[in-house]
Amino acid sequence: MRWMALLVALGAIGCGSDYNVEFRSLTVPPKTVSLDDDQVQIPASIAVAVEVTPYEDGEEMGEDVFVELVSQNHGVIGVDVALEEREFVLYGVEPGSTDIDLYFDDDFVGSINAVITEQKDEL
Repeated sequence: MRWMALLVALGAIGCGSDYNVEFRSLTVPPKTVSLDDDQVQIPASIAVAVEVTPYEDGEEMGEDVFVELVSQNHGVIGVDVALEEREFVLYGVEPGSTDIDLYFDDDFVGSINAVITEQKDEL
């Protein structure tokens, strides 16, 4: 019985919240841009302004939650803070793949895959 209680306690320690974000485009991106909660896809040399809404376990988090996005490779995708809170500019630097780290209230909560594609003429 003690082992069962210990296993349940250890299992509870490993269980954490599920964090993600929702992107709302503030500019009109080309149709080749994709902004999902698990992947961002942008052509090289294209910039997109976005508003980010944080979620915990499927529920929108309060306005007081500070959101930060950090590129793991600035040579592939740039992430700059815009003028308003929770607004960012994402821009493709060079074709490749990396991650964008998510921080809520200065705590790392996960990453989003970022894919930068070659720019095509039919943007």
